[in-house]
Amino acid sequence: MDWHFRSRSHQCNECEAAFEDEQPYHTILFRGMESLERRDICPDCWTKNHKSEPGKIDGYISHWQGVYEVPPPLQYLYSNLHFYCLYLELIQSLLHL
Repeated sequence: MDWHFRSRSHQCNECEAAFEDEQPYHTILFRGMESLERRDICPDCWTKNHKSEPGKIDGYISHWQGVYEVPPPLQYLYSNLHFYCLYLELIQSLLHL
């Protein structure tokens, strides 16, 4: 079995509340029908549904706690890409001297 599973969610997989920047969340990793699956869970749903027995999900493998970080704005990524391209052009021009 490959150890590939989707990246972190941007919302709780149970109540669907969006995660806020620097909010703690819990993840449960388990075997799905054909691959590994993960559930990212807000603190309220964790306390209410999983805290006492996180391993009760069928196929349970592990669980951990993380801190959500809001992804950088797309404009920031494009800006960095622009500077990276300029940097590559500069390197190419220096190599051709």
